[in-house]
Amino acid sequence: MRGTSSRKPKIGVFFCTCKGSIGKNVDLNELESRVKENPDVVLCIRHDKLCEKDGQAFLKDQISNTDVDRIVLVGCTPRTYEEVINKGALEAGINRHLVEHVNIRELCEWIHPDEKSATEKAVFLVLGSIARVAFAQEVLDKQVILKNNNVLIIGGGIAGITSALELIKNEISVHLVEKTDKLGGRAYELDTQRLSEEDVILPNINELIKSDKFHVMLESEVVDVNGTLGDYKVKIASKDKEEELDVGAIVIATGSELFDAIRILEYKYDDADVIDFFELEKMLVKDEVKVPSSGEIPKRINFIQCVGSRDENKGNAHCSLVCCTYAIKQAAKIKILYPDTEVYIHYMDLRGPECGFEEYFLDAQKKGVNFIRGRVAEIQKDGKNLILRTEHIELGDIMSLPSDLVVLSVGQQASVETQKLADMVHLPLDKDGFLGYYNDRFEILDRRGISIAGCAQGPRGVARSISDAKKAVREIAGIMKKGFTARSIHSVIDETRCAGCRICEELCPYEAIYMKNVKDHVTEESRLISSVNLAVCQGCGACAMACPGGVPQLIGYSNKEILAQIDELI
Repeated sequence: MRGTSSRKPKIGVFFCTCKGSIGKNVDLNELESRVKENPDVVLCIRHDKLCEKDGQAFLKDQISNTDVDRIVLVGCTPRTYEEVINKGALEAGINRHLVEHVNIRELCEWIHPDEKSATEKAVFLVLGSIARVAFAQEVLDKQVILKNNNVLIIGGGIAGITSALELIKNEISVHLVEKTDKLGGRAYELDTQRLSEEDVILPNINELIKSDKFHVMLESEVVDVNGTLGDYKVKIASKDKEEELDVGAIVIATGSELFDAIRILEYKYDDADVIDFFELEKMLVKDEVKVPSSGEIPKRINFIQCVGSRDENKGNAHCSLVCCTYAIKQAAKIKILYPDTEVYIHYMDLRGPECGFEEYFLDAQKKGVNFIRGRVAEIQKDGKNLILRTEHIELGDIMSLPSDLVVLSVGQQASVETQKLADMVHLPLDKDGFLGYYNDRFEILDRRGISIAGCAQGPRGVARSISDAKKAVREIAGIMKKGFTARSIHSVIDETRCAGCRICEELCPYEAIYMKNVKDHVTEESRLISSVNLAVCQGCGACAMACPGGVPQLIGYSNKEILAQIDELI
């Protein structure tokens, strides 16, 4: 491995034209000429596609045949190709912390049609990166084997149960925390016969409970989380006690909540004969549907879609994805049970993300389910009768429809538990209050050993919740068995300069900084200074930003590197 020392840096600059997509607005000849004026640059060369196989071979060959000890790669966005090119540099002996990427395609070529402006900006960006990489320091990654292979699962619904069973199959012990007094969540109250017809089989809860690797805590909740991957300490509050668990990773499977239809006053959810889809499901499981107020079989049933969804004024802006599918399946089941009952579904537009939706829709139509496109304005009560005031877009008419039973297809929204946990584990919520985007964009190491499964990520049905859980477990099982390469970007504190003011300790969002006693290097008297727990530090840089003396420095983002880059831009 080519390291860094006090000797003069020898920088190689590689230009990638991205198969000709760079060079129409940026004058590459002028750019290369300006770069060659820098005395630290010993190699300046161009290639058509560095991310492809022949480009990687070219990169490694050039590095191997020169005494280059750090490189600057100039081309397109590093978001897509950084890891590919870094791998080539690493194989040629260049530490990844001695590699800088400069995106002149998106930042110059594509947004500045004027050649002079595009080229001048590209010059500044490249020279800035050259100045920065000259002060970069080699950092060696460390392989870490987890000592603690227990996993905490928060939530005992379908995603939590599936996660637990999959982990146990991988010989990993599980602690599961569930806020209610039983496992299963909403999924186990659905019509299992219809689920099996869709090739969805619910996991066996009894199989889980019998395992000696499974520890369940019912009527309990997580109240505090500290630590990081491989070393989490989690406080659990139960009805009569509080205990602390040591776990290596966490699965958040807190599910979602159903929108409370009582919030939409005009739909009269407080009336006994206005129910939500989940209450209807409990009837269908028993193969019967009755009007609650009379106990009679309804002659006319109306479903109202998007209750609490796609309407930020009265509920949530997001689509809940599965409501249309559930309503159509329930309506079809009603027509099987009671062919003479009139069934209407009122919708804005039908959305079915799951496979087979079109078939469900056509089958329901054949069975006699009526679909009316238009918003239901309100439900009125005329004596004992319910009257729906609704529009019919296709007929261009306003209608008044009598109904014995009204079913509100309420949407899913983020649970309160998900929002509380997000603060505890320092994960951001998306605009709808779920943890979905974070789970998809970042690796499990960036999430510090935390995986998200099921409806905690956003609205979804049973099948997708199960697949989510299996994906979450694959991630965790992999690092439990093989270990992982530790992140090498972290804060470093110069103990000789720290005044012990505790500012960094108080503001660290990950609680990675603690105070310790040391002997002063001059007076030899005992004094307090800050120190960094490298297992917990996530390299966010908050301490480096806030310290009045500039004592904490972030590996890969030292003051020398950043200031050198800035000097080239001003």
